[in-house]
Amino acid sequence: MSLTDTVVDELADRLDEAATTRRPIAAVTKEADLELTDAYRVQAALVRRRLRRGERVVGGKLGLTSRAKQWAMASTSRCTPS
Repeated sequence: MSLTDTVVDELADRLDEAATTRRPIAAVTKEADLELTDAYRVQAALVRRRLRRGERVVGGKLGLTSRAKQWAMASTSRCTPS
């Protein structure tokens, strides 16, 4: 079941506070049963907060760029930002 918008915002708030205060927190997966779409919603909410604060996106994270990692993860391609 998908998370409510309220829970998504609460998780984004916790992650943002942890990042800005540089304090570790427990994994959010300990508190919420996240589906992949929920995780992307939390990430999007977090990015929106940062952009509103004046931060800017300067690049994207790449994943599975080595053939060895692609093989280990049973993937045939790189993960690149859209």
